[in-house]
Amino acid sequence: MNQRTKNIGDITIVYLSGRLDIFESEMAEKDIVSILEKNEDSHIILVLEDLDYLSSSGLRIFISLKRTLESRGQMLLLCNKNNNAVKIFFKIVNIKDMFTIFETEDEAVGYLSGLQANNAIKIA
Repeated sequence: MNQRTKNIGDITIVYLSGRLDIFESEMAEKDIVSILEKNEDSHIILVLEDLDYLSSSGLRIFISLKRTLESRGQMLLLCNKNNNAVKIFFKIVNIKDMFTIFETEDEAVGYLSGLQANNAIKIA
């Protein structure tokens, strides 16, 4: 699995590509932990568009990441427009409702930006 990141304010976008299976999951988890440590105050958006394969080992990483972020008051969002393999996997394991999934990165960023704007208004 390969990944690259981009930051937009307090949002870290992680682009995943390749396979996220049992053989890649240990290194992928270390990479994700490193991203969390470097971006302690960030929400995370995972872009799955170029992910060729996702196994239960990869899913475990997503669940762990979601729990860690929620314990910090942050969110994990997923983007998956045309990746049918990932869509089918989520449907088969019946957890698509566990994650907030957007078609595009722009939609996910807009969602988080909207939440932050609403919170700023409520605080004021």
